[in-house]
Amino acid sequence: MRTRSGSFATLQLFRFAGAGDQLSAFKDMGLRSLENRVKAPIFSRHMGSGAGSGFSLWPDWSTYGYFAIWENRKDADQHLRGQNYALPWAEYAIEKLSAQMRCVQVQGKWDGKEPLCPSSSRKSDRIAVLTRARVRFSRLHRFWGHVGQAARAIEQAPGCLFTKGVGEWPLAMQATFSIWESAEAMREFAYTSKGHKEIVQKTRRENWYSEDMFARFEIEDLSGSYRDLNTSII
Repeated sequence: MRTRSGSFATLQLFRFAGAGDQLSAFKDMGLRSLENRVKAPIFSRHMGSGAGSGFSLWPDWSTYGYFAIWENRKDADQHLRGQNYALPWAEYAIEKLSAQMRCVQVQGKWDGKEPLCPSSSRKSDRIAVLTRARVRFSRLHRFWGHVGQAARAIEQAPGCLFTKGVGEWPLAMQATFSIWESAEAMREFAYTSKGHKEIVQKTRRENWYSEDMFARFEIEDLSGSYRDLNTSII
């Protein structure tokens, strides 16, 4: 049976203050299995994050994310804004960053599936990229040995407005979400950044990943804030 796929996606980051709320957020992430299936996404994942910009072995207990793929934008709006959304993160988060996006390029798989399909480009100025990988156990030491180099490369890249590392499981299932001022800035980083190119070459040569996926999106709406990122000024 062919996996259902969609081109509309959402990514939300929630930030919590205080040990009590952070513990509650961690517990609420376990409610993923209780999610109401009315207007449910085609594919979704609840994720944690590493400290700082997310590229760290030490967890960021204050931040959690929700990535989902939908049949259409109407379903996404009804599910996330209505009572169908089981997780109450939005009720007590001190900050929420929300991106509504249309996929225009994708390659690779996520958990053996191809839940994203590209749609035609509308030439939006704001671009988002999501990369996700399942790291082979035998390559974990190599992967984490280069995480700092990868983080510095993308954080210092001209035109990168925001980046955050997230993941389904600590250490081995990792993703990076980034927002760029233009597709040109993103491509300039991808093809000319020495640090980035070196790591990509090593991942392929040494076969770090058992599975990986790259997706590029045009952002239709970006709202809220997260630490230094205020979407009202982008």
